[in-house]
Amino acid sequence: MLAEVWAWEKDIHVSAETVRGGLHRAGYGWRRPRPVLGPTDPEYTENVQRLSALMAQLPEEETVVFEDEVDVHLNPKSGSCWMPRGEQRRVVTPGTNEQRHLAGSLPWRTGTRLLSEPGRQRQAALFVAHLEDLRCRCRR
Repeated sequence: MLAEVWAWEKDIHVSAETVRGGLHRAGYGWRRPRPVLGPTDPEYTENVQRLSALMAQLPEEETVVFEDEVDVHLNPKSGSCWMPRGEQRRVVTPGTNEQRHLAGSLPWRTGTRLLSEPGRQRQAALFVAHLEDLRCRCRR
């Protein structure tokens, strides 16, 4: 793409391979970037203080539970990487991408993870099943 931009904007005509070789000699490698968390919430500190104050006032017989769901992809995502010429890395996959959906909670007082059985679909039934699981586990 850089070779095309140079040709279009600067009337400099080089091949994509020439650009790639130049970038390689300049110390650049072709690889996937590392994902990082985006911008933080500007109200984060205020919200945490407000929630902490609220939770500190709870009676001993009540608790706060943080819940979330996640999609687990069983087919590994393979990306770009450098390999020796003439060789190709192999990544064993199950064939088609299978997914499982997992619901879990973290009770505030104990910090113990509570995970429910994974489901094949992420829908209200998974959340309701997790609530029932919480009700049975957290009952006093």
